[in-house]
Amino acid sequence: MDGAVNGAAVGEVTFWEQLEGVYVREQDGKYMASIQSNLVHWADEFRSDPSELSITGTREVCLSLGGRVYTAEISASLGTLLWDDGEVWAKRQPKA
Repeated sequence: MDGAVNGAAVGEVTFWEQLEGVYVREQDGKYMASIQSNLVHWADEFRSDPSELSITGTREVCLSLGGRVYTAEISASLGTLLWDDGEVWAKRQPKA
């Protein structure tokens, strides 16, 4: 994982590419946002511009929203974001 965070060799999937996808709140399946590159594109109902994600640790990212900084721990499978406000976002897998 460290290599992916610090940069990837040709042919390797980068840290950001692994995080990319559509995320729903685990509790109720509500669509929250999509992550593309290092940007969080919020669901329309939040009426917010995209937020930039920053890497703060090997398995940790943060973003600023509404004047507050939120931090998320990334699960080992890269499929879940555990936010410091208690929300858990799960990456929705594409339908086959």
